[in-house]
Amino acid sequence: MNTNKRKTVLATMVGLFAAGGMSATMAQEQVGESARAQNILDEVIVTAQKREASMQQVPIAITAFSSEQLSKSGIEETQDLVMVTPGLSFATNGSMGKVFIRGVGATFLQGAGADPSSAVYIDGVYQSRFTSATFDILDVERIEVLKGPQGTLYGRNATAGAVKVVSRDPLNEVAGGFKINAGNYDLQSVKAHINVPLIDDELLLRVTGTRRTRDAYTTDILNGFDADYDDLWAGGFALKYMPTENLDITMHGSAINDDGDFAALKHNVDPDGPFFGAAQQISNPRQIATDFGPKVSPARVRTFDATVNWDLGDVAFTSITGYTKRNDGPWQDDLDVTEIPGLNEGNIAGAGDGHIFNVETLSQEFILASQNEGKLEWLVGLYYLHDRPFVRLGTGLPLFPSLPFGQNTISADVDAYAAFTHLSYSLSEKLRLNLGLRYSYEEKTVIREQFTDLVLTRGPESDSKSWNNVSPKLGLDYFISDQTMIYASITEGFKSGAFNTLGFDEEPVDPEFITAYEVGLKSTLLDERLRLNLSAFTYDYEDLQASTLSDELDSNGKPITILSNAAKSTITGIELESSVLPTDNLRIDIGVAWLDATYDEFSSVLGTEVIDISGNTMPQSPEFTANVAFEYTQPTEFMSGELVYRLDYFHSSKKYFTEFNRDNELQPSYELVNARFSYNHSGDRWRLAAFGKNLTDEVVLINAINFGLLGDGTLTQLAPPRTYGVEIEYSF
Repeated sequence: MNTNKRKTVLATMVGLFAAGGMSATMAQEQVGESARAQNILDEVIVTAQKREASMQQVPIAITAFSSEQLSKSGIEETQDLVMVTPGLSFATNGSMGKVFIRGVGATFLQGAGADPSSAVYIDGVYQSRFTSATFDILDVERIEVLKGPQGTLYGRNATAGAVKVVSRDPLNEVAGGFKINAGNYDLQSVKAHINVPLIDDELLLRVTGTRRTRDAYTTDILNGFDADYDDLWAGGFALKYMPTENLDITMHGSAINDDGDFAALKHNVDPDGPFFGAAQQISNPRQIATDFGPKVSPARVRTFDATVNWDLGDVAFTSITGYTKRNDGPWQDDLDVTEIPGLNEGNIAGAGDGHIFNVETLSQEFILASQNEGKLEWLVGLYYLHDRPFVRLGTGLPLFPSLPFGQNTISADVDAYAAFTHLSYSLSEKLRLNLGLRYSYEEKTVIREQFTDLVLTRGPESDSKSWNNVSPKLGLDYFISDQTMIYASITEGFKSGAFNTLGFDEEPVDPEFITAYEVGLKSTLLDERLRLNLSAFTYDYEDLQASTLSDELDSNGKPITILSNAAKSTITGIELESSVLPTDNLRIDIGVAWLDATYDEFSSVLGTEVIDISGNTMPQSPEFTANVAFEYTQPTEFMSGELVYRLDYFHSSKKYFTEFNRDNELQPSYELVNARFSYNHSGDRWRLAAFGKNLTDEVVLINAINFGLLGDGTLTQLAPPRTYGVEIEYSF
């Protein structure tokens, strides 16, 4: 693409955003309306490099979805993105969301002392904890999935990549709407929003809210209570203030009260198990039997952020301030998920109130970026984060009532600082050089306490460690034509050091490191009716934080399980994404990913033995995935509207949930089919739809681990069964 033309378009867009003359939402919607009028593919505007640009001109593998695409695909929560995003895998452990991108992700390291491997951002604000990765998609303008380490611009714990969620901006007009869903399992959901210009062209307000209830997918046949049900209230606002033509301030606030239950655990009992072998063998995957219930897992989330955009002429200044307070728990449930009194948490003799996970986070980012039309585009930034997680763990042992009840509390103070820069220099009209650099400094202080029968018996004990890192990026883009770009890059990323907060005497472990080599093609062909993007990559992944056995023995003469930098792996893959309009009425979206993710070196711990699992497949790394969507639009004379038929298909080869590659911790290859039929009013005022998900009612595991603590069986969690319903949407 001609460099001056490319930069003129970009500078014009940036000027519109900074001046407040057009919101990002409006810009994207106008692009989409223009594309539909011309029967060409929409141009997707992203902020993957912290400035607005066409997705096809950004040298990163990105999968992006507009709000309309999310709605048509039936994407209601972050876990649903797996079905339409090559290379993305999602698992949960209770309410903990574990995001894997191209095989990279944290398998089990959760709590106050360890961090995720994929960075999740909501309106530019980093979400620091595993509990923040799973959420409902409400009033979203766009979601971007950035693949590969994002060490330069995003830095903190973005070794796998980043998921960016962008909310809708307020509009300069009175407008609103609602969406009502009803379905099987007594699903009832209402989402609503309203825009009010408090001062025309100066102070704009947008308010959103949702209420959703749903009966359980899983029931307890012994006690009759439900598991994995929905009971959610959520609301938020966006306030945009534009005091001058070159300054705007946007604030978001939200409140979430979730009294539902996360995906139910099921114990697949081993009949030869020493403790639970006598428990019921329940063949129905949606039934459990427990001695303790009903299960309770509430969550309360409060957030606030403010973004300042200031157009200073040749440069633009951006400030992003974020605050999050989240309280999960107290969780109360039967940990062994059988009718045998074994392991319980919450409201039992001496057990207190159950498991608690709280976090309070404050972050601040400053960015200064060029916006002239010269050969050099540059961006510099500063970042600070203060994170205060707190975890309380405790397990009652009805199986051994004579044993004392033990409970640990772990809190941490995390301070992260970073300075970063990203430069793009046009060596010629077709060739562009990209350079990036980020310096990171992190300090963690962990405080541990141990209680026995609710009496403090050890601690508080404090431990601190700091780390620093320099993450570079080097890349080249070559524009074969205005519509075709090839790129190559070398990127480094790191994940912060960690503490094993389950023990008292362990040393902290050092960060993980990834060096990623990637080449790619981005093209828009056939008069903008075909989009074809390809990427091929290989990663050198070193110092993986993993469990091993210490050379030392505990007081009973048994080896001690510790956290260490015990593993190394190589990851290689190829991804293809394509969208095509073969006719004016038919759109086909295709995504394919091939992945080879194996351990080069890894001596792990299984029970009290060290075993060599070098050569094993990494968790959550299916070798092959594919997704295909067919969308056919048929104009109708009825009120000059249109009928839209959509079919989504997803296939995944087998994937393991742990590094041991055992058959009972495996999801075999599977397929999912979703469908949607809708009538859209010509004026986009209202829409009627019928939908179905997982139409073949596949039983799909989202997690499976051996119940190793007491020796027998496997604990699993399931994705939703077949669901269906109707939807009505109205806008004014």
